[in-house]
Parts: sequence; structure tokens; C-alpha cells
Amino acid sequence: HVVESRRQPPNLVLRASGDLVMGGRDAGSGELGYSIPPQPDANGLPGAKPAPGDPLAGLNDLAEQVAASGIASIDGNVVVDDRLFETWDTYGVEISPIVINDNLVAVVTTPTSDGEPAELRVIPETEAFTVENEVTTAAADDDSAVSIDPVLDDEGQPTDTLVVSGTIAAGDDPLLNVYDVPDPASYARTLFIEALGRAGVSTTADPTAENDSTGLPDADTYADDGEVASIDSPPLSEIATLIWKISHNYGANLSVCLLAVDQGSADCGDGFAPIRDRIDDLGITPGDVWILNGGGADFSSTTPDAIVTWVTWLHGLEWGDQLPTMLPILGTDGSLSLAQTDSPAKGLVQAKTGTWAGVDPGTGRLLMPAQTLAGLMEDGDGETYAFGLYMNGGSFDSVGDIIQVLDDVAGVAAAIQQSL
Repeated sequence: HVVESRRQPPNLVLRASGDLVMGGRDAGSGELGYSIPPQPDANGLPGAKPAPGDPLAGLNDLAEQVAASGIASIDGNVVVDDRLFETWDTYGVEISPIVINDNLVAVVTTPTSDGEPAELRVIPETEAFTVENEVTTAAADDDSAVSIDPVLDDEGQPTDTLVVSGTIAAGDDPLLNVYDVPDPASYARTLFIEALGRAGVSTTADPTAENDSTGLPDADTYADDGEVASIDSPPLSEIATLIWKISHNYGANLSVCLLAVDQGSADCGDGFAPIRDRIDDLGITPGDVWILNGGGADFSSTTPDAIVTWVTWLHGLEWGDQLPTMLPILGTDGSLSLAQTDSPAKGLVQAKTGTWAGVDPGTGRLLMPAQTLAGLMEDGDGETYAFGLYMNGGSFDSVGDIIQVLDDVAGVAAAIQQSL
């Protein structure tokens, strides 16, 4: 929501509600758009694409509503109220109540001619960051390797200047690189001020200044008559589908924070309590489940028996008949879109993937402590079965083998389905 504060001078306040997409990813269409691999995990991976839709659609909508309300100028400040919960730093990513474009700057690098600078497209276009191009187009038979890094100040802290460097081979497909913004609230503030300007609302505040919410009134003192604009988040079913289809880990971690808010807490860690309560209710042995964050990072794990119990419970809920369409579908969509595309089990297995992998920088070899698959499958009579399938401790020649490993694990699931 956007509200107009009644303090003098009047400020415009954007109240963050924990909306994962904030009008982006074609929100409002009835089906949130996604790309494989997920944008937050896309750094330099072949075939990676920016998130579909306009990431600024929600901010543009709000800004246009502000203008339509009769506000032509803002003499005070523009502030993002990000107090819904305390930001959570989990495995180097800051989970925030305000999320615009996955809180990323995305840069698409396209080759030109051998020896010439590559072309860059920055998403979204904004004054929040200055992007410097140091990417050269290499010969067609050369390797492509592009990175994005912030310039550091004298104290070693990242500045708002980003350098995109490396080489991209002539004729190669564009490469996507992303940068996690260190201050999501200030990023959103700049983007919102820019959206206001596009809508014809002038502001006197410095658009690239740090977001300062210290002077905001108590969160429960906003008056309804001060609201000048609002947008609705997509329903939870669409958010869950997006998270499950592509393993959107930011969204999974954000969900833990929203569970904490539902418990009356601003501490994201309190979001694990209702999950643990449900585990106990289902009779799952507590030691069979390790939850370190919402995205299943590192040593998070479950036993196959525990995950089958959990999936069976989900499928038995009032909305459980929707679960097969919300999960990746074998050979069809999501993270299983490229797996077993010619299998007779195509479309009959619906399951969430789980990938844990690391690359040895000295050899380029890939270590995979786990590649897992858990969900549902149907037999020839339409009977539904829950399953959990785990591969542990694999070692492979290169990161490119990830796709092959997933296809192999999916192949086992397909064989089981065909045997039913």
C-alpha cells in the first residue's frame, strides 16, 4: 500500500507487505511468469533469461494511482516502510519485506563483432546503480565468461557502481548476470521515485539517497483516509506455484518470514515454529527433518519417509487436488521441463526437484551431495502415489552435467511410474 503521512512536511510512504513479485512477472494475468533457471540463480548459466514481464509494473501502477489522486508534487520525503519483519540474512541473501525484480539488478550481455565491446541491457533501467561495460566480444570459437561485481570504496564496502567484465564469444546467445542489491528498501525507494516521475509526480527528495524509516509513525497508526493507492498481491496459490515450479529460493525464504508475521513476530526465525508443529502433528520423527532456511540450503534435509508423509498430507488438504499442477511436471514444465521429454511417463509425474551442488575451481569438476525428487505420480488407472527419490554423493566432469543428473533421477521416477 501507499499512504500519505499527515506529518509536516507531508511524506509519501510505500508500505511493504512481503509481496514476492510486486506487480512483476505478469502479475494479474492469473499465472505468474517464470524462466528456467530461476533469475536469482542465473549468473552466467547458458540459456538463462530475465524474469518475464515488467519488474516495475507494480510501482508504475501505484505511481499512476498517486497522480490520479490529485498529488502532483511531494515536498517531503518518499519512504519505504519495511518494518513488516526484520530483514533476514540467510546464506548471504537479505530477505526483505520489499521485493522488486527479486531485489536484483539483471544485466543481459549480447556479443557484437570480434574485438568490439559487447552490448549490455540493464533490467530495470534506473539511476540506483551505474553500470560500466568492460565486456569484450571474443572470437566465435572462444569461451564465454562474464561476471558482475561492485566497485568497493576505501573501506571495502560495495558502492553503487557495478562493473560487468569478461568476454563473450561472437555468435553466442546472450548471457544473464545478476547482482543482489545490498539495501532492498533504498533500491525500491529509488525505483518508486522514478516511477512517480514517469507518472508526472515531482519530488524534492534525493532519489538515490538511503531509505530512512526512522521517523515513521507506529505501524498501527496509519489512517485509512491517508491511503492514496494500493495493489493486491497474487493469491498464495500462484506464489507457491512459482516457488515450486522453478525452485525460487528467495520466495521460499520469504515465506518463512511471512509465517513469522502470521505468528505475530517480526523475527523470521519464528516462522519455523508452525512448520515444526505440523511435523509433530503428522508423526514425523523430528530428527528426520533438518530445516536451516526456507530454500533448503546446504545441510537442510529430510528422509524419504518424512517427505512422503508430508506430500501425502499436502495432497489430502482441501486444495490438494491442485497440487499436481502446482509442482513441476515431468517433461512438460518448470524444473522438469527438459527431463524425460520422450518418456511414456511424461506428464504423469509431478514433483519438486532439489539440487545441492558445488564446483571445484581447480578442476571444474562438479560435486553433488544430493539430487532429489519428491512429489506425486499416477498409475494407468489414475491412482495417485506420493514418492521421494534421492541421489547422494555424485561427482561429475563439469557443471553442465547437472541437467544430465536430473534427467537420470527423473528417469528412475519415470521407470517406477511405468511399473505401477
